[in-house]
Amino acid sequence: MAIGAFGGRARIWGTAHPRYWASLDPGRFSKREALVLDLGRFVRPFVTPDDAAAVEAILRERMPAPPRP
Repeated sequence: MAIGAFGGRARIWGTAHPRYWASLDPGRFSKREALVLDLGRFVRPFVTPDDAAAVEAILRERMPAPPRP
């Protein structure tokens, strides 16, 4: 997810939106991408790693396969 100045990039920690929680990252202002973690709950944490694509690939690799019908 791309983040802008008013879309979470200026937030170091916490939330201004009740659905998303920003992890502590003092360097977030210089980053352009965030990963929103859908954990199946109302509040979704988001993180801003230095290499979002690499972290996303690792998470997808380690996710359990969805149940087959």
